[in-house]
Amino acid sequence: MKNLIFLFALSLPLMVLAQHPIHGEQLSVEQRATLQAKKMQLALELSDNQTNQLIAIFKNNPRPEPLKKKENLSSEDRYEMHLKRLDHRIAVQKEVNAVLNEEQKSTWKKMQHLKKSQMVHRGRHPKKIIPLEKEKTNFKKAR
Repeated sequence: MKNLIFLFALSLPLMVLAQHPIHGEQLSVEQRATLQAKKMQLALELSDNQTNQLIAIFKNNPRPEPLKKKENLSSEDRYEMHLKRLDHRIAVQKEVNAVLNEEQKSTWKKMQHLKKSQMVHRGRHPKKIIPLEKEKTNFKKAR
């Protein structure tokens, strides 16, 4: 009996870690747009008019569906999805820049850069490829 309890106690953490967390329901487009605009209002000290304009922009340009890792897509399909995602980001950036003043634009750019660097540190993006010239110089120095 003691052995059974001991094995159960050892396997319990493994069973808990094997469970995938349930993230709850996804937010609607309106909810996501409002939250994003309110966060920007706090960070950039936007006026109510600017906030309402941003809510309209985010509602009209919903985020594209994320790429599923389990889907077996061809390289051409992946390329098209990446192009679609980049075109979406460019369109939203142009519309947001039209709403913000110069000081707010610079602060927003800094926020975007900080957000990207945090994602890189969390391991969400692959590391940058080192150019061959730098690799060769580093290798020579190591000897």
